[in-house]
Amino acid sequence: MLSRNLKSVRGIHKSSSVLKSNQTVTKLENGLTVATIEDNKPVSQLVLAFKAGSRFENSNQAGLTHTIRNFVGRDTQQYFGSSIVWTSAAIGAVLKSFTTRDVFGVALTLPRDQISAGLSILGQAAAVPGFKPWEVEDVYPTMRADNAFRTQFDFVIDGIHKAAYRNSGLANTIFSPCSKIGSISSDALTQFANKHFVSGNAVIFATNAKHEDVELYGKNYSPIRNGSAVTAPKNTYKILRETEIVGADSLNGRRLFNSIDTFFSYGLLTADGTYWRCIRCFLPRVEQKMLVAECGNANDRFLSIGWLKTSFNKGTLHFMLLALNNPSNKAYLARFYHINACIRNSGLLEAITQYIEQLQPVQFAFYSTRQLRPEPAPAAVIDTASVQISSRAAARQRKLTEKEASSDTVPNILPKEIPSMLIDQDVLLDEIVRNRHNRLSTEMYEAQATNEDYVLAEPQTNSNNVEKLEDVMSKKMSCANMESMDTDGLEKILASVELEQEGQSTNNDLADGEYQMSQGDVLHFAIYVFEKSSEKIIESFKIIEGFYSDARKLRYFVMTNHNLYIFKYRVHSENPTQGKSTNISSNGFFIPLIRIPHDRVKSIKISIDNLAFMLEANELGFLHYVQNVEQDDQTCFSYSGSIASLESGAHMINSLINVVECSSRSLVTQTEIDDHIGYMCTLQPSIEKQLGRAVDVRAASLCFWYEQSCEDQKQGASEMSGYLFKTNVSNWMKSTNEAEQKFCLISGSSFLVFNDSSCTEECLSIDIPSSSLVTSGRVTFQLKGAQGNYAFECSSQEEFAKWKDSLASVIEKKDDQRFIAPCLAVVTESSIALVQEGEKFWTDGFIRLLNDLDAKQLKKVIIVPPKKKNSVSALRSPALCLVSEDGTLHYFFVRFEKELHRLAGVIQNTFDVVCETLDDDQVLELPDLEKNIQNTCCSVKDLWPN
Repeated sequence: MLSRNLKSVRGIHKSSSVLKSNQTVTKLENGLTVATIEDNKPVSQLVLAFKAGSRFENSNQAGLTHTIRNFVGRDTQQYFGSSIVWTSAAIGAVLKSFTTRDVFGVALTLPRDQISAGLSILGQAAAVPGFKPWEVEDVYPTMRADNAFRTQFDFVIDGIHKAAYRNSGLANTIFSPCSKIGSISSDALTQFANKHFVSGNAVIFATNAKHEDVELYGKNYSPIRNGSAVTAPKNTYKILRETEIVGADSLNGRRLFNSIDTFFSYGLLTADGTYWRCIRCFLPRVEQKMLVAECGNANDRFLSIGWLKTSFNKGTLHFMLLALNNPSNKAYLARFYHINACIRNSGLLEAITQYIEQLQPVQFAFYSTRQLRPEPAPAAVIDTASVQISSRAAARQRKLTEKEASSDTVPNILPKEIPSMLIDQDVLLDEIVRNRHNRLSTEMYEAQATNEDYVLAEPQTNSNNVEKLEDVMSKKMSCANMESMDTDGLEKILASVELEQEGQSTNNDLADGEYQMSQGDVLHFAIYVFEKSSEKIIESFKIIEGFYSDARKLRYFVMTNHNLYIFKYRVHSENPTQGKSTNISSNGFFIPLIRIPHDRVKSIKISIDNLAFMLEANELGFLHYVQNVEQDDQTCFSYSGSIASLESGAHMINSLINVVECSSRSLVTQTEIDDHIGYMCTLQPSIEKQLGRAVDVRAASLCFWYEQSCEDQKQGASEMSGYLFKTNVSNWMKSTNEAEQKFCLISGSSFLVFNDSSCTEECLSIDIPSSSLVTSGRVTFQLKGAQGNYAFECSSQEEFAKWKDSLASVIEKKDDQRFIAPCLAVVTESSIALVQEGEKFWTDGFIRLLNDLDAKQLKKVIIVPPKKKNSVSALRSPALCLVSEDGTLHYFFVRFEKELHRLAGVIQNTFDVVCETLDDDQVLELPDLEKNIQNTCCSVKDLWPN
């Protein structure tokens, strides 16, 4: 009996019918308008509408009318919602609500003889809603359903209104944005209803009803409050300018230009402001030539100013800063900038990038100084900060003039009107920069000669206000030593910097599982995430969450002197949405999940061989985040993760214990440390129960286990290699260059191309399952995939048939699903038990036994080392392969190389079996068993989350 007319907006622009002769309109004394049409038909329509559409919503009330529309049929101020619905059903009525951008209304369709009861229901449902908080919450699912069933027509209508009335209420949509659902409180709904649901704003319309009856109801029985009409805000039908044009005639524009120019100039090894030599490394060759042609016969300094002007005007400066933020591109900066340059400070560079991104709506118009005009425009001038005159200079001033030296300085600003001169503007610009450089060098030399600090006169600012970015930059850059460097010693300086960086890189090598946050990440955590201003990051680790489940995730475990944090990392999409981000990194951003204060950690439980851990909370629980908002609702009382390595786990566990015990917080009770004793008391009885015998646990390791039968080994050993003629093929199936003889190899599911049979210089790697095989000749086949289209020509038809069959077999096996299970490999005195822990193992001790490998059946152990660069094994996953007497192979894919050798050593010492290592240098000459192991490890990828 209750429905909402979501399509009502479609009919609002339909042509109205011609007014009939039996139509009556009356405006009552209280302001209520009553309109009726009498056609003497058995079914009547009653509508109570208010001028309260979405155009009356404020900027922070998006979705308010949508909430009111879906609230119709629930509790009113006098009756329960069930009474309204059941009464309307009893009289055979259908109740509907609708909204447009101008009107909110409720319609009732009912038999003609029930009009009196229908008017009462209509007034209660539309004019006096209750808006109880718990009732409003029940409306949210229906609002989400409305958004889910929106049609393309609805989106088009919203877009047209936003384009035509972007600065007025008519641009508001009648649907609530998904992000705003639940943000409107019951108090806001009540205030809106009290303001707009009044008699001066209302109209009662009825068809097939007596006008006198409806008029009598409006005068004496209507629950509508008396009030005057509410006028809609003035509509702006003209499209306003979206961007603000800023040029060299704007003071703020000149300051911004000068600040960015100083940012790029500061710290250059040449000390001449010619950052064009660095920037052109990131520009396409065509764009370089266009800029050189535009600037004419100019020096590198003018090209630097010209590029900065062009990047501002075209809006490409933000993309250049994003490129400079890329870690792979920062190697170029070391060739041109000193290690203490601002542009090599990751935190400052990322902050500048964020601020430039906010200037995207601004249109810049910095005209070129080479452009001929009747009145030349002012050239870009770098403002110098005011400095204090040194004591030596002040004494000299008193001796010459017998007056105190003035502390005021003359600002270096060109007059508004520059007289026409015959001197070219680039010459004038070079002279200005040269004079400024000489002046700075002279003043700094005098300050150093008197052994006095070069102090800047900082402008007086209000301590309550936040210091602006340009002020920080001016202080940082003005304090810098801008002395020119000797060109003869430039190579020595570069060599010393490179050696220093190499030494730092070798000394700062991270251990397995350890992670070092970038300066930008640390800066953002300190501003937006960390609880206290004195909080500092001590160590960070990569851990695995939910190892035994299908939804295992990589998490970042960050330890500070006050809290423990769990973050997840999300890579930026191709079209990132504009909005508040949790990080200013260019590749992605960290999202906080859990915050664990040190004083809330009740106990730290450690598994066997430091492979996993669990943090247990006290009665206060841990804090968690919901959409970047911290929640302290006492619903999170434990957290567990896996490190999957003995050495890395010991490093992390020791750091964790030290951080908690030496916390900056005042710990009321001492944290309990359960060093795998409690874990073993749970694990060993469970394993003995599953195996049905007593066991002596020697070691354990977290790994992915895969069992390969003899039949699968025959298919995996099929490998082709040899020299083929490779040709690049365009979309028109024509060769783009001459054929080159390359050594080709099928390894696992990859088609590898090398320069020669040494397989040290890889030219191309094609994923065979995702590619298509096409025969284009008697001895030629093509591989089409994401890497491109390539044609390969064989020397004979027999060789062509072998290559074709090998490639076809790999493509046919792409749908084969290997059963690779995450498990805990427990080495006992006589076997290797493969078990999986339950979701609540730390409390109930439940495990699942997958297999029990008898040590007597083991023939030998083969170590498959991790991938190495410039070799066939570059795509190989590190694993330990156990060869049994019946020919079955058992693969154990571990996380780190040290864990691989530890597990192999434990198995070799416990069971006294032969241990071999797969030879990388003789991959092409391996026997069938080792060749099958090589191909299997190459085909298994991305087991461990990274």
